Amino acid sequence: MDRGIFGGKDMNQENYKTENECFHGQPELNASCPPTSKRKILLLKIFTEQFGLSGTQAYKYLDKYHGIEFFKKHYDFLQTLSDEYIAEIIADYCYSRGGKPL
Repeated sequence: MDRGIFGGKDMNQENYKTENECFHGQPELNASCPPTSKRKILLLKIFTEQFGLSGTQAYKYLDKYHGIEFFKKHYDFLQTLSDEYIAEIIADYCYSRGGKPL
């Protein structure tokens, strides 16, 4: 599956928006956000679509139960899976860390 946003050379760090700017309002995947922010935005998008959560709800849940950390740590493997499977794996991980079942 080609997600199309992580390939190629990275821009100079100074050209990136801050992570806060990437998450303010409705985040969009664009070249001015750092790769780590793009990955978080992708995860939020997957989670909101799969579980019908708002972006804020998804972020709070993933942050509280370390889902974002897990996603970043295992990104190279997870990117090879379907969005639905990624969501299920991370939801299971969050559940194992004390999160409510989604």
